[in-house]
Amino acid sequence: MKKLLSLGMAAALLVVTSAAFALPTLTGPTGVVDTPTADVAAPGQFTIAADWYDFGAADWYDFGIESSSVNLIPIRLNYGVAPNFEVGAMYTVSDGDGSDAWGLNAKYMTPFTLGDAEWSIGASYWYWDMTDADLSAIQGYFVGTKSFTPDEEGNTVVKGSLGISYTNYDAEVDSEGAFRVFANLEATFANKLSVGAEFQLKDSDIEDDPLSSIVIRYPFTPALTGQVGFTNSLLGRGSPDHNIFAGLAYTFGGQAEEDYY
Repeated sequence: MKKLLSLGMAAALLVVTSAAFALPTLTGPTGVVDTPTADVAAPGQFTIAADWYDFGAADWYDFGIESSSVNLIPIRLNYGVAPNFEVGAMYTVSDGDGSDAWGLNAKYMTPFTLGDAEWSIGASYWYWDMTDADLSAIQGYFVGTKSFTPDEEGNTVVKGSLGISYTNYDAEVDSEGAFRVFANLEATFANKLSVGAEFQLKDSDIEDDPLSSIVIRYPFTPALTGQVGFTNSLLGRGSPDHNIFAGLAYTFGGQAEEDYY
């Protein structure tokens, strides 16, 4: 599975795209699986999402933390404050070791359209209360998203994102930070089914493997979207193994229904 995903990521980076429905990532801001896009929630629009993530062992050995095998349930809420600004929150529970995590995020879409792309800046904060130690992280990012095909009825819509982030992880015994480049993609077909992928370069100081994911999304109704995929992500880090996740997102308020049609 890991080799298959690596090959898929390499091919995907020839054309980078972003999420079509501006759904929350597993860590909070709108995007694909873990990495954000320049998209923001529509003004007045709420999205609440919950997934089941068979993560396995949460390895933070580089920070002196060892955790048992866990299944994670990340719950996220995003809200479009203005046409170019969103805020959100995340709470993740574990059914393996009793740990939990929470986070806050915000994203601002700038007025710049360099290269016919939308550009956004954002920040996230995460705190993980583990059984044997605590870990906090803060991330800032800059990302651009461009549409490569017209968003018209009957078309396959292809959008792409490229960005850079800085993330600092702080534990009781160690603290490390790193800049990393990321890209993500999604193609949305005429029946509203979308297929997405993402890749983030590795920094050896904080992770053993680059982050990579694939996801399939489908809106069952104008408000309810389901997703299933594989990722090795945990709070922005790449882990050795890719595991399955699946969940639902419910969107209401603002232009949620109009955007579907």
